[in-house]
Amino acid sequence: MKKRMQARLKFEFEDMKKFPQFGLEIDKAKSNIWYVSFKGAEKTLYENESFKLKFVFDDEYVIFIKTYNN
Repeated sequence: MKKRMQARLKFEFEDMKKFPQFGLEIDKAKSNIWYVSFKGAEKTLYENESFKLKFVFDDEYVIFIKTYNN
């Protein structure tokens, strides 16, 4: 794994800690594989449902990403 990707993922990991409503698991064998879990939004069809997404980051993961939080 490239150093710049490691640095970016470390930054992203620290940022995710600000959102405790999302569960974050990082694959112990491959730190570029993340699992994010969350509950469905209240008063929607997805209420009380659990979801888990798998993210796989490659060595070309973008360094500069602009995010917007509403």
